[in-house]
Amino acid sequence: MIISDILDRKDSAIHMINDTDPLRSAMMIMEREEIGSVVVVADNQSDYIISERDIILAINMLGAHALDRAISEVTLKDSLIVNEHDSISAVERRMTYGRYRHALVIAGNKIVGVVSIGDIIKSGLSDAKLESQVLRDMARGRLIPA
Repeated sequence: MIISDILDRKDSAIHMINDTDPLRSAMMIMEREEIGSVVVVADNQSDYIISERDIILAINMLGAHALDRAISEVTLKDSLIVNEHDSISAVERRMTYGRYRHALVIAGNKIVGVVSIGDIIKSGLSDAKLESQVLRDMARGRLIPA
């Protein structure tokens, strides 16, 4: 299975914010949309992801006034970028070993979605459940031979 299979199953909305907006605005989007990250559109740079964890780190380092500073001033711009045709298992490995919780998904040069480690795990659980059901059906003789 590939990353686009995950995107096909989830909400297709990509929540974006400008890197000059205050950190508080990103936090408000996450709260309103009940999501854990927002895509930051950066002028003259690559776009990146800001997550709840980034906000907590900024507040921890700079205090509450970090919420009023521009996103570009208070966050790291280190985001995992994957292709929609990458295998789920390859992305899972990259996310696990790199300790990423979210990844930007691109098709060509366009952002087409964001996947979380939760999306990856959910996909694996769905596949395992389907495989288990098929094996049970085979053992009970419920499958019709081809």
